[in-house]
Amino acid sequence: MVGSTSSNPSSVCSLAQVLTLGEGEEQRKCICINPGRLAKGEGGGTFAELNYQGSPDKMNASIIGI
Repeated sequence: MVGSTSSNPSSVCSLAQVLTLGEGEEQRKCICINPGRLAKGEGGGTFAELNYQGSPDKMNASIIGI
């Protein structure tokens, strides 16, 4: 990652997002999920729950801490 202080993906804030890639007729949708730190030492971390119903427009995602 350019300009980042860490190359560890779990150091990035958690997110669940639909991204649109391309232009015009070549547009495609992509689901991007980073649940954050999955575990840290003795304590629990986070995980992502994804309910995908056939297209990115009909999906529901949650980032859950344990």
